[in-house]
Amino acid sequence: MYRKYIFIAAFATLTSYYKTGIGTIYEEHYEEAERLLTEIAEFAKETQGIDIFDEVQKSLETAKKVPYDASTSMALDFKNGKKTELENLSGYVQKPFMQKLYNELKKRENK
Repeated sequence: MYRKYIFIAAFATLTSYYKTGIGTIYEEHYEEAERLLTEIAEFAKETQGIDIFDEVQKSLETAKKVPYDASTSMALDFKNGKKTELENLSGYVQKPFMQKLYNELKKRENK
C-alpha cells in the first residue's frame, strides 16, 4: 500500500500546493519533491516498520516520464472547488515539510 501511496501523496500535495503539473514539479521543485518523498518513506519506516526508501528514486523517475502537464485528482479538485482527499493524502504523514504543505492547503480548502 505504501509503495502506491508515496507517489500519489507526494505529487498530489505538491501539484495542489503549486497549482501546476507534475512536469513542472519535477523540473522546478525537484528538491522539494525528493524531500517530501523521503519524509513519507521515513514515516512508513517509523510508524509501520516498512522500508520504502527505494521508492523515492522510483517515484522521481515516474514523475520524469509522465506527460509534462499531467495533474493529479487532488489538484483538480482544489482548482474546481470540489471536496479533496487532503486528509488522506497529506494530513496522514506527520513530518515537518508535509505538515507545512498540508497546513497551507487546509487554509485553501476552507475558502
